[in-house]
Amino acid sequence: MLPGRNPAELTLDRFLRLYLPRGPRDPRWTLWIELWARTPGNSALGEAQEELDRGWHEDLEALLAGGVARRRFAPLDAAARASELLALLDGLSTRVVLGQASGRDPRPALEVARSAVRALVAPYAPDAGDGPDGSGDGTGVADDRPGAVGNSPDGNVS
Repeated sequence: MLPGRNPAELTLDRFLRLYLPRGPRDPRWTLWIELWARTPGNSALGEAQEELDRGWHEDLEALLAGGVARRRFAPLDAAARASELLALLDGLSTRVVLGQASGRDPRPALEVARSAVRALVAPYAPDAGDGPDGSGDGTGVADDRPGAVGNSPDGNVS
């Protein structure tokens, strides 16, 4: 459901909506919580749970890294950021599925997740000047000369 030619920001929002439960007692999440509860005493279930978690993590990490590579997101540690966001999403999801007062309605959970993304995944800033990764010349100053890389012939940043 995630692949496509959409901007990374839209794909990340789609990831959030796909990951979060649709409401209390969402069958996907009810099963997931049951799996979590049974894994400590069952190594086979623990391995299955780790494999499922790894798939979500790899997808989110690739999405974030791709957004950085396509200059949609500022440089970040994609693996670490994916772990942080998934921990937040798991907590929000558990509240929704359990019908806790602070999370019965899935819409506020999605808004909290979106707010966290805004705080943790900065948009690409062409004048940030990070240097070696191609997002600037390392000076922190945008090159405003007409015809400079990323600028149109009339001197406007493209």
